[in-house]
Amino acid sequence: MILLDIGLPDMDGYSLASWIRDNENTHIGLFALSAHIDANENHEFDGFYPKPLTQNKLDDILRKIDERSRMGRNTCVN
Repeated sequence: MILLDIGLPDMDGYSLASWIRDNENTHIGLFALSAHIDANENHEFDGFYPKPLTQNKLDDILRKIDERSRMGRNTCVN
């Protein structure tokens, strides 16, 4: 799982996600983190999360991803 900030310097999160998708051998969960997320701009992400991301919210996301992967389901959680 990779949590990407959309507003990265030099290469934005959208470009990096596209590069990862083009070069991955197996599916990697990519999740966008931004203060200005448009859920309609899905691009290459499995989920979108608004800033600020609290420790409790991150723990909840990771727990859901773990549960879904153990059951063989899609790991996308919102």
